[in-house]
Amino acid sequence: MEESKIKVSGFLTPEELNNISLSQGSLFQDKDNLFLSQKSNPLKALTQVNMSMKILSFETIECAKEKLLFFEGIKKFKIEYNDIHDELVQLNKSVSVNGCIKVPLNFYVNALYSRLIKGYFYIADSFTINYYICFFVGYSTSRNESLNNSSIYSSNKKNSSNDVFR
Repeated sequence: MEESKIKVSGFLTPEELNNISLSQGSLFQDKDNLFLSQKSNPLKALTQVNMSMKILSFETIECAKEKLLFFEGIKKFKIEYNDIHDELVQLNKSVSVNGCIKVPLNFYVNALYSRLIKGYFYIADSFTINYYICFFVGYSTSRNESLNNSSIYSSNKKNSSNDVFR
């Protein structure tokens, strides 16, 4: 099935993207596979993918001239496809996501958030979906000039993003 006939949702619209400053965060690219169980009905035509991503926690490590923010999160997929008998099949998949961004040393990061920018989904075989996504991880900060630079590690923080599976 052509990618253009797959209904993909959960990503920013061009209008929403115009309202996001990409200077306070980082863009990430992710290319991976979603594997269906061999017990599932074989995939014939991918019809719909609804995706969300949530940052679950992050850890701050101070370096000589900047801070590194290591984050952990989860990508969730709601998938609809037609099987080899032309029956509609719906399933949910979850995949972990990790990454790191750097911020100036004098920034105190209050929270991380994610925004899905663009996604492409393709059928690789009867039990595998290839995907490519571009997403943005941003942060909210306050400048803290009096921050004690001798602290090397800070505790985990929790934050949620727009999750379509609430």
